[in-house]
Amino acid sequence: MPSYLLSDLDYETGLACIDVGDYESACGFFRKAAECGHAGAQFYYGMMSINGLGMPLNREDGLRWLEKAASQDHDEAKQELLALKKEKINLEAESRPLPEDPLEELYREGIKAEDSGNNQRAIAFWKKILELDIRHLDALDALARVYTMAGKPERAKIYSNMVWKIIGLYS
Repeated sequence: MPSYLLSDLDYETGLACIDVGDYESACGFFRKAAECGHAGAQFYYGMMSINGLGMPLNREDGLRWLEKAASQDHDEAKQELLALKKEKINLEAESRPLPEDPLEELYREGIKAEDSGNNQRAIAFWKKILELDIRHLDALDALARVYTMAGKPERAKIYSNMVWKIIGLYS
């Protein structure tokens, strides 16, 4: 079978694994397809690496895979790289001593940003929470909600599935 068909099959299998909450297997399939140059797989593998979903959190590796996908004109990868760049700028500008409960404060700041219509800033706060605690249900749920409302169901599904897995709907 030609390698491009195998990479398409691995990519589709990775998506099916996400649908049932098997993130570790999804990572394996996405990695194989990504190494064959499949832009969609490079995007998903990068996002899973950045968020520590099905593998240890590794932002640098995730960014490298997103850049590969973006170099093939993968629109979501380009958008995510731009959002991550804005997130980094926003968080650097917001750097200040953390309060007693930094996660709760970050979550509240995200809600304030969302309420004011600044979803990119809200996403930056919630992703910062996930860097500190990947199982923070409120941040995961907020990200799923914002991505759903923004018309990005693939990204919303990643965060929703994480919530479901944590609360035990997926074993």
